[in-house]
Amino acid sequence: MADSKLLGARALRKALNDMPAALERKVVGRALKEGALIQKHAAQARVPVRSGALKKHIGIKSSRRRGSAKARVAVFRKRGSKPDPFYASFVERGTKNMVGTEFMLQSYVASATSIFEAVRRRTAEGVDAWARDTRGKTKMAGGV
Repeated sequence: MADSKLLGARALRKALNDMPAALERKVVGRALKEGALIQKHAAQARVPVRSGALKKHIGIKSSRRRGSAKARVAVFRKRGSKPDPFYASFVERGTKNMVGTEFMLQSYVASATSIFEAVRRRTAEGVDAWARDTRGKTKMAGGV
């Protein structure tokens, strides 16, 4: 498995932890979704294609609630879709008769730096916009 170290990730995590919950839901949620979109496109470029069903079902699920924001890139089954991409984990991890391609892992490793930069940039833009909009109405913890 490949290791990737992102410079500045610890400082970014500390700054994000100091943000108010409403700001985190809105700004960080959008930033994470933008980063997830980069990985989605990278995964779609790397997935082996026979029918194209697996490629079509790679998607993003994001949630923003209770002061937390999450974004996840995975192969999702869409209702009523044919064919069902149940075999995604077989292609990713392999079986006893087949070697896995690890297209999701490779897509993350290949695009980790650009994902991090997109999240960092989008978060900074959102925090700046929020600071302009609030104009000192609310104090942010940590001076972010």
